[in-house]
Amino acid sequence: MEHNYTITLHPYGNVIGAGFVQISPSTHYGYWEFKDGSEGGGLWFDNNELVDFDGHYLLPKSIVNALRDYGFSLDDTFD
Repeated sequence: MEHNYTITLHPYGNVIGAGFVQISPSTHYGYWEFKDGSEGGGLWFDNNELVDFDGHYLLPKSIVNALRDYGFSLDDTFD
């Protein structure tokens, strides 16, 4: 299945080389990067709710905030 990343979030500001988040609503999959642009991990959604992630044992607060600001639902374990 091909991912069509139509949502791009810039949790660290719209700075060249800064990490970002991309999400494909059609496949309910996305990925995130660290602030320095290095690889972060995957994101899996059920509709607008984040149900799983990988790549690091904690999702960075900037990523959590960007997802919530966009309207995605993340449970209290991300606080």
